[in-house]
Amino acid sequence: MTDRPLPSDPMIRALIAQASTAQLSRRAILAGAGALSLAGVLAACSGKVGGSTGGSTVTAAEDLSSSVKTLTWANWSFYLDEDDDGNHPTLDAFQDNTGLTVTYDVAIDDNNTYFAKVRDQLALGQGIGADTVCLTDWMTNIWIASGYTQAFDQANMPNVYANLNPSLLNPSFDPGRANSVPWQSGFAGLAWNTEKLPQGLASIDDL
Repeated sequence: MTDRPLPSDPMIRALIAQASTAQLSRRAILAGAGALSLAGVLAACSGKVGGSTGGSTVTAAEDLSSSVKTLTWANWSFYLDEDDDGNHPTLDAFQDNTGLTVTYDVAIDDNNTYFAKVRDQLALGQGIGADTVCLTDWMTNIWIASGYTQAFDQANMPNVYANLNPSLLNPSFDPGRANSVPWQSGFAGLAWNTEKLPQGLASIDDL
């Protein structure tokens, strides 16, 4: 890294920050090379909140949550529990408990390709067809830095901030989790042949 000033474009700044922390690609992560961390991001359906596009500032969408009881959630495939009948028990329970009707849209198969689909709408202050989306941390960083997200009303989400692991509460790209909530963080698993190792693994030496 040099001491030269960073470009003013928030997307370029976010990419440079991402490169400097040597983040791994999603494919590498899924191959076991690192930890996967995803964040649900409230997409600013009215456009670029707190930022500017072509010299004009786009304001946040009007909060209609008291009267509009629908929600569209864009997510990856296999990122939500599903029973044998194709239902999502956790999502069904959420709808029963909140009275919201949720359209669950498996619309994301790659961070970059999904962003390419909605980037123009976000920049122009137009809806993207989703109220909340699930993105990998580095892409969440870009959306927040670009002003494409709308802050949560944390008063309506007390369980999130009371129960969130402190290590996940203040990421550099979203201090205090004002715009994002982690869905999954890093984990690792070990498997072994129980015939060869009937006592399992008890120490590093067993490996």
